[in-house]
Amino acid sequence: MRAQIPLLPYMFRWYFQQELPGWGKIYSALNLGGIDNVNSDWSSAPVVTARGKYHKYLMELDLRNDLNRYTYFTGRYYDLAVQLALDCFLRAGDAFIDGGANVGMTMLHAARNVGPNGKVLCFEPLPENCAKVERLIALNSLSHVSLFPEALGDGEGQLTLNVLGGDTIMATLRPGANLADRRMSVQVPVTEGDKYADLLTSENVFIKLDLEGWEYYALIGFRQVIEKFRPPILVEIEPKYLREAGVEEGKLHEFFVDLNYKPYVVGVKTSYFSPPQLRLWEYQSVQDLAQLNEAGSRRFKQAQSKLGRDFHYIDVIWLPAEYSRIDYRKHLVSLE
Repeated sequence: MRAQIPLLPYMFRWYFQQELPGWGKIYSALNLGGIDNVNSDWSSAPVVTARGKYHKYLMELDLRNDLNRYTYFTGRYYDLAVQLALDCFLRAGDAFIDGGANVGMTMLHAARNVGPNGKVLCFEPLPENCAKVERLIALNSLSHVSLFPEALGDGEGQLTLNVLGGDTIMATLRPGANLADRRMSVQVPVTEGDKYADLLTSENVFIKLDLEGWEYYALIGFRQVIEKFRPPILVEIEPKYLREAGVEEGKLHEFFVDLNYKPYVVGVKTSYFSPPQLRLWEYQSVQDLAQLNEAGSRRFKQAQSKLGRDFHYIDVIWLPAEYSRIDYRKHLVSLE
């Protein structure tokens, strides 16, 4: 018997896609969420094809997967802050580097923004994720997108990639990771990003790195690209993951300070009466950033209110001190 989408959640899909008042509570009440794809209500759900509400590209979504299900019902990938950052800083004809492309959801948003005259370079080492990215590229005829089945690092070689939990979103190279819930391990090739500098077809480059703690090593491998193009760089920072990779958070901060970059925490301001808006908070030190995770502190509460998110991991966009291409200052907020 062919698997079907339960009728009641499907009836609310339009409401979810508009993200109207209370949609999140209804989503939870209908048991649409889950952790590590163990929601038994959706264990026999089908694979469906849907079009993203922002990027308008086709996606193949396995509704047994928690994040795929969220994307199907809301019309977008869950990480709205990253998408709004791309909308702010990424323009037609630009070049985008997607470090840690996973299954290609951020790639689709970037591909829409840069358009056919731009360029998207995707780096993803996990074979099953690469297959999904390749399928999206083919499904949408994205000739301006290239996939490289490699991990990013500070040299050439091979490393062990561990997939943790029930989803491929948590695949990591960090040697100190807790492997208690490891699903699989695979040897993957590692490369330096500078090797691909000649493929960047625009002087306007944007780099996104979401590497589950391996970001510092990838940045070292991109040093020449960074010095040449001075791009905005969006980095996911999870201090615990950095330490498990052998990197103190201060070391990452020093890398950018040495290059005369300034950091801005990325957040979202949502309202029932207007579209979601990008919010940026400029901070000065690692200590400032740490305060965002001090539950109950004044800055923690301000971050929830003004940046619109709880902080476990933190998305930070680093901009050259001289950056003036995009007027990003209208998005700035103060947490003082």
